[in-house]
Amino acid sequence: MKFNGVASAHEGQLGDVKAMRRGRILIIDDEPAVGRTLHRLLGGDHDVTVLSDGQQALDLMGQGTHFDVVLCDLTMPDLSGIDVYERCRAGRPDLAQRFVFMTGGTFSNTSREFLDSVGNFFIEKPFDLQTIRLIVKQRVDALST
Repeated sequence: MKFNGVASAHEGQLGDVKAMRRGRILIIDDEPAVGRTLHRLLGGDHDVTVLSDGQQALDLMGQGTHFDVVLCDLTMPDLSGIDVYERCRAGRPDLAQRFVFMTGGTFSNTSREFLDSVGNFFIEKPFDLQTIRLIVKQRVDALST
């Protein structure tokens, strides 16, 4: 499921962003600027952990740390977002459904097939910051119902 960054379809809901439940968010992205931006955007409303390495994220998730939403870059050196997801699904299937993938829009056949097969949300970079806030709000709120 793609979130294409068109906020107009959700404008009525954007005003409710401040009323959301505080969630625990994990951001996995090898670009430090993306991690910093998302931390600034979400950190006032949520507890945010930013990691730039897929293995660090797997280690943290392997310790049983709870996250409501995992924003994960699809294309990273060393371990890709696909690798992180697949290993997480094997060890922490409860977290696998909470992944939202971020991509620079370059899709290999493998990436496209993967996104089609898992059915998780994905967002293309550059993304609309209000859309990110809305996605996180919806995912966190869905866990509390």
